[in-house]
Amino acid sequence: RLSELPPGVYIFGHCHIQWHYASDDGRVVLLDAGSCGLPLECVKDSIPYTILDLTGGAVQVVERRLPFDFTAYVERFRQSRQYREAPVWSRVIARQLSQSRDCLVFFLQFVERYAQQIGDDRRPYVRETWEQAYDLWESAISP
Repeated sequence: RLSELPPGVYIFGHCHIQWHYASDDGRVVLLDAGSCGLPLECVKDSIPYTILDLTGGAVQVVERRLPFDFTAYVERFRQSRQYREAPVWSRVIARQLSQSRDCLVFFLQFVERYAQQIGDDRRPYVRETWEQAYDLWESAISP
């Protein structure tokens, strides 16, 4: 469906995962720069940033990474206001950062099934649904 898009560079965000793709003819470029602030791509030793160069009408995307201390980051994250005010979401993120593996997708799928089981059809879920689902999910995945 890329051929249906007008030529250009389309920049995305929100997933916190660095990637880019160019159509075969180079007329369409899709780009997510990643996240230096909250990288969620499960790469343990570095964080991403992306350079977009539009010199002379040409599009060049350069993906780079910087060394990063995830252990120290997770410790600071656990002391943050976000961690206190959004504890379930923050615990899932901290688990993902600490383990360098995707937890968010699996947790969100678990919450969806749990909400269906208890008849919670509200979106976003109420805090109790998040908290109860997290407790069940954590007990199911922890040794």
